[in-house]
Amino acid sequence: HRQMTVRWPKSVAATGMRLAITLADVGALRGFVIRASVRHNCGLEGGRRTMPNVVVYVHDFRSSGVVRNALDYARRLARDHRTTLVAGYGQGLFQDAANAGLFEVVTLADVPGTASRAMSVPRLRRWLQSQDSGALLSVGNMGHPTCYWATRGNQRFRRIYRISNAIDRDAGAIDRFRRIWMGMLVKDAARIALVGGVNSQVPPFADALARGQSVVIPNGVDRDLARRQAAAP
Repeated sequence: HRQMTVRWPKSVAATGMRLAITLADVGALRGFVIRASVRHNCGLEGGRRTMPNVVVYVHDFRSSGVVRNALDYARRLARDHRTTLVAGYGQGLFQDAANAGLFEVVTLADVPGTASRAMSVPRLRRWLQSQDSGALLSVGNMGHPTCYWATRGNQRFRRIYRISNAIDRDAGAIDRFRRIWMGMLVKDAARIALVGGVNSQVPPFADALARGQSVVIPNGVDRDLARRQAAAP
């Protein structure tokens, strides 16, 4: 096992990278996270009310919309709350951008080895056990299994899963497996955040929306522009 490394922010300068979602969308998720975590963290400490503790999890810092969104979420949440961005592995294009944020950055290992996601589970479990209770936001599909299995028996962190990929993809048995897996996440989650409306009518998300467990974050992609570009020669 590689030793866990902790990297603190190197500066508070803006990264200048293009936002993948609007500030309003980040603000909407911020309120969603606070509602999920406030029951655990707003106790009194030294006569003052403590800030909710928010952990944002990604598998690594690869170049992807998931990591861009995770950085945006962490930046916004860190304005008002204790926020830590945790990555299973420290590699990826956005590693420097993460370290330039206003939040703490923790990498559970430097580089992935065999069965990288499976090996992240015990590392994340040990790290969470050393932290104050709060909300754990899993931003991407690659991180959901790690967060799910690392928190079995841990009721100190309420889980929020952000779902951005379509569940039904005309893949037969694989689609059925995805629905079962998503059902497990919904059952485990304090909240579900759906990016765009593609999954809003798909069980079990439709039921989660109906009972107020889930919210839809509008997709920042200009769909009309995307259709025009797709139709262009």
